[in-house]
Amino acid sequence: TYAEEMTNQTFAVTIHDFGGTTVTASTNFFSVADAELSAGPLTPPVILEGQPFTNSTVFKFTDANPGATAADFYAVITLGDGNSVTLTSTPSINGRIEANATGGFDVKLSYMYSEEVDNQTFAVVVHDRLQADPIPAAI
Repeated sequence: TYAEEMTNQTFAVTIHDFGGTTVTASTNFFSVADAELSAGPLTPPVILEGQPFTNSTVFKFTDANPGATAADFYAVITLGDGNSVTLTSTPSINGRIEANATGGFDVKLSYMYSEEVDNQTFAVVVHDRLQADPIPAAI
């Protein structure tokens, strides 16, 4: 079982005969694909201008890799007011990604809108640090 994905690795087998003969076979460029990420609910915050909110879960997702941790991901949130923030598993003034006790991961946002916004796009894109394709969610 491979715990993480990898690319361009060499898999080798060496067989030793008790008589002293050694045979080696290898295949270059084998890869282990990353487990799938699955998007869960996207829940933009309901707030008032000038009113801060803290650790509001705005997006949930899962990783089919049972060994995944929150440190494997980062999220880019487009806030709809012309700003965006990037969150990791490290707590910041704008929130963090954390493991959910019931499974999967939560993207938790802390922010304050200084002005009202209407009919704007709120989006969360989660990236696996080792996977090429992110999982997007937008409203």
